[in-house]
Amino acid sequence: MIIPATLEQSWSVNDSRLPTEIDRALDQNYYDLVANMRKRKVLLNPISIGSLGKTWPMIAGRARLLAARQLVQEGVKQFAFIPVRVFVCADLDEVIALRLSENTARSDNAAADYLAMRELLKATNDYKAVAEKMGIPVKDVRYMDANLSPVPEALLKGVVEGTVALTTAIKVGKLKNIKTKKEIVKLFLREGKLTGADVEERRAAIRKEATGNLAFMNEVAVSARTTFMRAEIVTALNLAKIEGAEKTAEYLNGLVG
Repeated sequence: MIIPATLEQSWSVNDSRLPTEIDRALDQNYYDLVANMRKRKVLLNPISIGSLGKTWPMIAGRARLLAARQLVQEGVKQFAFIPVRVFVCADLDEVIALRLSENTARSDNAAADYLAMRELLKATNDYKAVAEKMGIPVKDVRYMDANLSPVPEALLKGVVEGTVALTTAIKVGKLKNIKTKKEIVKLFLREGKLTGADVEERRAAIRKEATGNLAFMNEVAVSARTTFMRAEIVTALNLAKIEGAEKTAEYLNGLVG
């Protein structure tokens, strides 16, 4: 990708061209940033935005912009004007590619990168084209898509916001039972956070609900019984689905159907 034309300017933190409908970050890094800027009176990197007609998508610097606004509200006039780097972009694809570039330069944030990458994949459905836009190997795009495409978008955003660990989000993405996955996302949206223990507890609860009374399985283990009632087969089918035993579920589904 050819880097679009860029303009270095100084804008008021309340300039109408800067994004305004964004919530204040609540993670510890944000508070640390505010404290650092309050102490040192320095904002090192410019805010980056992309100019698309009358819209101004944020490329990088969301936390810095919000920190500057808070400090101005506290009376620190040092941050009333901030450095802004404006990229004159031809389309949203260029904004997304620049955002990926900025994220990569600052930190290893796979979830944030993939959220932008997924938009490019939706538009092109072409790993090679996306790799060329991002300037990375095709295998890296394929690898990220394989690991993160099954993860619900709400959890990916949670990883970016620091309310879900990346490993936990990937674990949820690997769940084969759609009902279980949806229940866990509902739990996250309700509680505002999610841990690996939460996932295991919810899986156990759903598993118990799906299997119901499994007393007949104990009976099977100690006897030669070979015939089962339909309700028992349905119970075993639910268990197979929860455990992701696809072949077993397919066989039992044939018996029930």
